[in-house]
Amino acid sequence: MRDSTPAIITGPTGSGKTTTIRALLPKEGSVFVLDVSDEYPDFERIGLGDFFGYDWAKGGRIRYVPTNALSATAEGESVLMQVAMLMREPSKPLASWILIVEEGDRFLKSPNLKTLLGEGRKFASKILVPMHKWTAFKDVAPVYLPIALGDSV
Repeated sequence: MRDSTPAIITGPTGSGKTTTIRALLPKEGSVFVLDVSDEYPDFERIGLGDFFGYDWAKGGRIRYVPTNALSATAEGESVLMQVAMLMREPSKPLASWILIVEEGDRFLKSPNLKTLLGEGRKFASKILVPMHKWTAFKDVAPVYLPIALGDSV
């Protein structure tokens, strides 16, 4: 988390991608997670309507969990589109936020995810995307392996 360059964390299921991200997160500060698999229970869960109306200036540690697995891609794409629009606001409401898009593989064809990875460093504190199929974004953001379980951060 040395700089604002977006990063992809890759590895097979169970390799520690989410564990690595949680270990790297600062204990305080604003974090938003598109939490497709409900893996961040310590963060405040907000609904889709609350997400679209959220006051980003107040900060927080929040997550949006899609309604179900069938709607996760469509709902997630709506969230990514809103984040991409927020990035374009002159007030830069996401400047102090860390943004995490869990299961980035679900959004491989998303122009909004590509925008976040390609341009996010200008608009957010950090963007982290754990995924298996990283090659689609290899020219857009650096790719890292998760910290081996048992290694210190």
